[in-house]
Amino acid sequence: MLEKIFTAFKQYSNSELYEISNLSLLTSMRRSEVITLKKDQVKENYIQLIHAKSGKPRKIYLTKEAQEYIATLK
Repeated sequence: MLEKIFTAFKQYSNSELYEISNLSLLTSMRRSEVITLKKDQVKENYIQLIHAKSGKPRKIYLTKEAQEYIATLK
């Protein structure tokens, strides 16, 4: 089901929506965290969020799939 949704995003929507949705799904990040993400927060195997919803910084460890996807965005 999710695959169909993302295929539709890719075909009929702008690529930004696809990228935001895909990164959010791969990392469990909130939409607002993905939208405000800066390149310097992305490390080799994790993302360092400085202003998380809790107000405390947090690290999001990346799966191999997430690392590969992020590499295509750079």
